[in-house]
Amino acid sequence: MNLKEHLAELAEKIQSGCGPTISYYEVRHWPKGRLEELIEMGVLAKAMYAKRITCTDCAKGECSGIEPTIETIQETGETAGFFLCSKGGGLKKVSEKELQQWVIVAEKLPISKKQKAVKETKRNRPTQSEMENRNRTIAMAAAEIKLKHGRLPRVDEIAEKTKLDPQQIYASAPYKDDKIAKASAKVTEEVTGSSVQKTEYYGERSEEHGRQNRRSKSDQAELDATIDQQKEDDESNFVTI
Repeated sequence: MNLKEHLAELAEKIQSGCGPTISYYEVRHWPKGRLEELIEMGVLAKAMYAKRITCTDCAKGECSGIEPTIETIQETGETAGFFLCSKGGGLKKVSEKELQQWVIVAEKLPISKKQKAVKETKRNRPTQSEMENRNRTIAMAAAEIKLKHGRLPRVDEIAEKTKLDPQQIYASAPYKDDKIAKASAKVTEEVTGSSVQKTEYYGERSEEHGRQNRRSKSDQAELDATIDQQKEDDESNFVTI
């Protein structure tokens, strides 16, 4: 594994939520000199001794999750861990080397473009308080424009008034609650006065046509009722001799 691949692996370890700690049991499989290289780069920093270890010394099998007692031997100044083997192996000693741990310094890791984009997205995400203030600002601007023009405001009008990015407006509560005209329903500035008048004219004609239809149906119903009533009156006045 080359250095670039190793750095990517450490970054993946952080991203996957496995934690930043590296144990001796991981380091011992690394290429020679790699640990020292990463420490010199600032990617790894020495951490506290491990509180749990794995013992591979016993012939009866590997034991993991062992909590050694860490002590410094006064005669030699050596630091080591001690524990009683649960498989009858007696008192066991773990060297200081096996107790050592290192922590990954994430800030020193080169990140990919994808990771950088995710990081920037999280950094740019507004807080709840910021989102509430933004929604309030957009709602007030929308209400003012609607009151002035008698129609739903457009996104570009809100953006001009509030100096917010259109994407921020699309993500706001007023836009989702239909307080702002959707893109498919907006009226653009390129529409001429004559076409607007024509649209209004045909709209008025359509409404008038609807009213006429309603009136003609009402008149016809009234006429039918009058005819029926007249028939009943004629029949009641008819005398057989």
